Amino acid sequence: MGDLPPPARGLELQSVLGVSAHAGGHGSTDELLAMCHLEDGARVLEVGCGIGAGAVYLARERNCQVTAVDRSPQMIEWAKKRAAGAGVGYRIEFQVASVDRLPFDDGAFDVVVAESVLSFIDDKDGAIAELVRVVKPGGRVGINETFWITDPPAGRGTEVQQLGVELLSSEQWQALWEKTGLDPRDSRFYSIEAAEESKNLRRWLGWRCALRIWWRGLGLRLRDGAAFRSLRAQLRAPAGLVDCLGYGLFVGEKQPARARAAG
Repeated sequence: MGDLPPPARGLELQSVLGVSAHAGGHGSTDELLAMCHLEDGARVLEVGCGIGAGAVYLARERNCQVTAVDRSPQMIEWAKKRAAGAGVGYRIEFQVASVDRLPFDDGAFDVVVAESVLSFIDDKDGAIAELVRVVKPGGRVGINETFWITDPPAGRGTEVQQLGVELLSSEQWQALWEKTGLDPRDSRFYSIEAAEESKNLRRWLGWRCALRIWWRGLGLRLRDGAAFRSLRAQLRAPAGLVDCLGYGLFVGEKQPARARAAG
């Protein structure tokens, strides 16, 4: 299956089609950036940029100088094309990099954001520590992550894990956030509604991108029916779980080293 590595996992599925998203769409991103006290012209690092929708939004609508990273080279290519098409490629630096090994100096950014990233990482404590390391003292780190509101039906949690996703409970996320050393910290929790999330996804992608994704899926079906059936089955695996899911927005401010030591 040339295009689809066996077994295809969540991020690989997304990179094949050129799709990425996070709970809450633009609305949750706007709220997260407001919690981060984002100012025009800020130096922002977006970790796990996917197809670049967030990076383009930051550069075009929020007038920021953006560095965007993703561990998938294919995603970075999708993101570069999106930025070029939006006319803001000159304001965004794209790099292939993983959240657990960010290739930046300590305190390099005013704000660091990661949306729907850490659920794909085993060492969440280490990944959060990297986000904190590269933000400047007085800067803020913001994340958006999906969590279990209730336990999933028998066997369905395993299907999610097979996509390479490890979902935690809201209490587990809160416990992780309390250990970051960021202060003050803010966290907000929301439920997920299937119909609203479908609308959010369409708005996040844009209709042109959604159409291109449809064509890529059709092309894969014509080239390799087995790959397409595998992809479709795995994309549908989490279906019906939405009532068990919510998402949380977490923001904290990094204190100067002297203040942290005193605390």
